[in-house]
Amino acid sequence: MSNDIVNLLYESNLIEDEDSGIMLLDAIKAWNYLEHVGKLSAKVILNVHKLLMKNSDLHEREVVYFRKVNVTVGGE
Repeated sequence: MSNDIVNLLYESNLIEDEDSGIMLLDAIKAWNYLEHVGKLSAKVILNVHKLLMKNSDLHEREVVYFRKVNVTVGGE
């Protein structure tokens, strides 16, 4: 994996105010998984979400499911 990709993942985590090494490793695992997937599907998206949220503070019910509530960005 290139330094550019690692930096992209690190910066992406910072957008979410997350700068831990563990969350970066989770993002790297998710990226590596996506590189080997043949076709994007709902199952793949949920698997990526599971990899990304493995060490997060999200409640178990919020991981590996599509949300049934509205989600906003920036508190709107």
